[in-house]
Amino acid sequence: KHVALISELSRLVETHSLMDVSQLEQELACHDDGASQRREVLARIGDGRIGGEDKLRLALLYALRYEQTGNVEGLKLALAEHRVAPDRGSLVDALLRYGGRSARTAGLFGGDASLLAKFSKQVKSSLEGIENVYAQHVPLLMETLDAVAKGKLNAQHYPAATTATPLQGAKHDQVIVYIVGGVTYEEATKVAELNAANAGVSVVLGGSFVHNSGTFLEDLDDAFGGRR
Repeated sequence: KHVALISELSRLVETHSLMDVSQLEQELACHDDGASQRREVLARIGDGRIGGEDKLRLALLYALRYEQTGNVEGLKLALAEHRVAPDRGSLVDALLRYGGRSARTAGLFGGDASLLAKFSKQVKSSLEGIENVYAQHVPLLMETLDAVAKGKLNAQHYPAATTATPLQGAKHDQVIVYIVGGVTYEEATKVAELNAANAGVSVVLGGSFVHNSGTFLEDLDDAFGGRR
């Protein structure tokens, strides 16, 4: 039974080019190379082997990073031409209303670049001797936790409910994080790795939901999809 499951998963990964999709997602999240990445995203959108939701995810990541320079309208047209329903393609606009440049604070793209190197040393890669291109991204939460541990959390962005234990200027080795709206599996994984690495801080992570891309897009559609 296990062999049958693994065989079927391998077949789906191969049939739908999911390794290529995953690597491009990581590149979009971690590297700024608009022209080259646009060509890659358009090539994946035009690839008949790749499913509509995978194409949509790539377009969403590209639009989020390059909303001012990347011809987002052209990207939406490409989605419409290649198996992505109009109501799904409209989630590009919904995402930009939710988390575009005018709706978010700094740091989503271009946080502390040293974090990746630090976590690479603390946590052993699952691919011995090989750079894992499918796990390049470090969520912004890890930068926040690093600032908490060092007593450098921005008090303006993270005001304290009491002055008895200020977040800024004091180091903390016990941290509880609760994210309203939901946490991701990646965030949970990175927090578990941080705790296992004995990095001087112990973190308990919680949230109102644990999201994958599908459940997040459902919430996004409910909140912003009607404003088209």
